[in-house]
Order: sequence, then C-alpha cells, then structure tokens
Amino acid sequence: MQTLKVLLVHRYFWPDSPPYASMLKCIAEELALGDRDITVFSTQPSYKKATSNADQPEFETVRNVKIIRKTLWGFDSDSIFHRLCNSILFLCHLVIHVIASPRYGVIVMSTVPQVFGPFVAALLARCSGARFIYHCQDIHPEVAVFGGLLTSKLICWLLLHIDNITIALAHKVVVVSDDMKLTLIARGPIREHKIIVISNFELPDFSGQEKSFLSLAPKRNKFRLLFAGNVGKFQKLDLIIDAMSKIGPRSDIELFILGDGQAKQALQEKVKQYNLDNVTFFGHQKLGLAKVMMREADLCLVTLAPNMYRVAFPSKTITILAQGSPILACLEKESSLASMVINNDLGFHVEMTNSDDIANVILRAYQQSSRSEDVRINCKSFYNVHFRTDNILNSWSDLIH
Repeated sequence: MQTLKVLLVHRYFWPDSPPYASMLKCIAEELALGDRDITVFSTQPSYKKATSNADQPEFETVRNVKIIRKTLWGFDSDSIFHRLCNSILFLCHLVIHVIASPRYGVIVMSTVPQVFGPFVAALLARCSGARFIYHCQDIHPEVAVFGGLLTSKLICWLLLHIDNITIALAHKVVVVSDDMKLTLIARGPIREHKIIVISNFELPDFSGQEKSFLSLAPKRNKFRLLFAGNVGKFQKLDLIIDAMSKIGPRSDIELFILGDGQAKQALQEKVKQYNLDNVTFFGHQKLGLAKVMMREADLCLVTLAPNMYRVAFPSKTITILAQGSPILACLEKESSLASMVINNDLGFHVEMTNSDDIANVILRAYQQSSRSEDVRINCKSFYNVHFRTDNILNSWSDLIH
C-alpha cells in the first residue's frame, strides 16, 4: 500500500501558546500512526512575547511527524503591521515548500492566516493535485463583522467571495459546531455534504507537570466563579463585571479571571471603579494550573458576544467539562452550546445582554450550590460520551486516508 503524504499547515505549532498549536500536535501524531507520511509546516514560536517559548529546531521529527518551523519577523503581538508582514512571509514560505517538495496527497490548513491562508493552500492543493481539507476553527470574515472589526461592505464582500472559492476548492470543510455548519450553508451555493462537524478536544498539556501544579488561591468557603482564556472584545467580560457590581463586594462570592488580552486593562479599571475586592486578575497561566483552577471553581464562565456562536465555538468548554466543572454559558439560548448546557444539566445559562440577568443567575447558582456534585458528575459523563480525545482523533483518522 502506497504511503499517503499529508501536509498540515498552521501559522502556530507546539510549543507555541495558541490552543490549536497543541491540538494540531495531537492530530499529527494520531495520523502518523497509520500509513501516512505526516509533515507539519509552521513557524518558530512567535504568538506573544509574554508566552513565548525558546526557538525550536527548524527541522525535526517527533513521533514520526516531520516538523518544519520557519523563522519570521518578531512577534505577532507587537503590532498589526508585524502580524500582516509575518502572514505574507509565512505564505511565501509555504508556496516555495509545496512547489519544491514531492507531491502531497492531502493538504490540511486551519484559519490562520485568516481567509488568505486557506485560499493560498487550496490553490496549491489544486495545482499540485492534492486533496484540500479546510479546518475552520472559526469562520471569516463573519467573525470580524459580528465583532465590529470590519464595517466596510465592499471588503466584507471581497473576503467572503475569496473564502467561498476556498470552500469550493476544498475536498472537505471541517467545522467544530453545528452552528458553524449552518452559517456556512446559509452563505448560499455550498455543497452541504462536504461540510462535516468534528469537535475540538480537551487541550493537551505536554509539560509533564500537570499533576504537580498547586492552586493560586486555595478555596476557603467561598463560591468561586472562574473565567479562563483570552480576555478580549469577543468575550464581553464587561457585562460580567457589571453583574458582579450588582451582586456587590460580598465576601462569599468571588470571581477569578485567568488570562490576558486587549480588554484586560479596561476591565481592571472598571473593577477599581466599582471597588470590587472580590474580583481578581491572575494573567496568563500554564495550562496545567488553569485546569487545577477549573476543578476548584464552582462555576466556569463561557462567554460570547452576540452572534459569535454562529462563527466560533469556545473550545475551552470541552476542557472545562473534562475537569467535571459546572458551566455558566453566557450567550444566545438558540445556540447549540446553550442547548447542550440546558438539556444535559451541565450548569446554567443566561443571555449575554443584561447584567441584571447575569447577576440573578449567579445568585441562583450560589443558592443551588448543594447540587454541585450532581452537576459535576453530569459534566464528566457528557465529556466522556461526546468529547473524548481518542474518539475525536479517530474521526480525523477516518477522514484522512
């Protein structure tokens, strides 16, 4: 049987800090177990200065996976100009690599660099005779439109047209939620059969130290809310802070925020304005420590700005469920995530529109904390049935053969 050559492309790869960088390592190693020759094409760690890792070998083989890391210019967090230049340079390296390499049978690319990255990869696949698989972690340009980052109708139309061409060229399009699939179908003439749903899985910890992490703040008879992740515009954490102000500076309810992002400074100023001494920011933490904090929390927040559920799925939800932690899902009720939480008794739900409603749901969760152990059992059981890592990776093995 002839070995299938597979190229997995993403702007970031382990040990860089974005979640997909680590998930791609798991996917690559799973695919390498079969009759496949797996190559990962990426870059040196360059996502954020604050979480940067040391430079890695440009060429190495780990667990039968060939890894190529190209050196770019500075960190993407330095400026938009850096990010744009690095995206262009990365795609130039990719073109040269595909042209110069023996023909790949399959090329897989996720959504970074957005729109143009998958478009270039799809063209390269078509020209070289490879199958192209488009792995949509989120859907662009709709993410930018719903997030208020893109207001030009002309630019939106152009980007949408380019992305539709990418989908037309793709052999399969993988999305991570049913809502995302519906969004792509609603665009128009897209063949529904080529869009499949393969969810993400629990974020892996390759540090080897997961069991050695200790809590940043051991619990002491307090009801703890935890947000862990990117503290950005799409998370709408300002409404959560407003809700905490409605609850007041109580000594028996606390909110921990783990992570960094563009909205963090404004949130800290709002907490100071409200004089909330029960809201604490911890900054970015190692994954193993974040999991410890999730297990200790009484309620883990999963928040999304309006309409974002249509184009993205907060994959940290799966990691939270894997820890057996109850969820407070703050987004539209019609979303598949809200339905999942409500129908399976995995925690609580509230629309992300009104801080009074959010405060009331937090207080209701506090009053019902005696049910916590039952909900934790539900979360762990639901994870084992629907999101186990080995089952998700088997879906990738079935797809690429």
